[in-house]
Formats: sequence, C-alpha cells, structure tokens
Amino acid sequence: MITEIMKSKVNLEIKKMITSIRLNDEVLISEFSSVSEGAILLIEFEVPEEISILRKLEFYDEETLLSECKVYVPINGNTLFKYRIEVK
Repeated sequence: MITEIMKSKVNLEIKKMITSIRLNDEVLISEFSSVSEGAILLIEFEVPEEISILRKLEFYDEETLLSECKVYVPINGNTLFKYRIEVK
C-alpha cells in the first residue's frame, strides 16, 4: 500500500516536472498554476478564446511528453480550466 506521504511526494515531483501544457495539438500554455494537496494535484489554466472545443490535453516537461488526455469540453470565451491528477 502506498502511504499518504508517498502520494504527496509523488505529486510534488509531478508538479515540478510539468513545464507546459498543449491544448488540441496546437496551443501551448506556459502560464498555469498547480497546487498539491496530499494525493491530489490540481492544475489550473486559462483556455484561450480561439478554442471552441477542448479535445486534448498534453502535459510536457520541456519537450518531453509526460501525459496526454482526450477530453470533450465545449468552451465559450476565455475559460478557467481545472484539471485534477490523483495518485492512488
């Protein structure tokens, strides 16, 4: 069993690794905030107006792809998006 301390440490390392987020294979986001709360890492960023439907998130460490996630989120104007990562 993974302890809560270990989960928290893993999230802190993930938080340090993420340097940018790419939306829909085209828009690169380098300004975002992230907060680690125990086993949960919350990442928050603004989705620019040019995106009408958010279909894909990619998390990068510099040029290295760490994770990708397919989503379907209709967007109306500038939108604050929150993404949650949970270590189990």
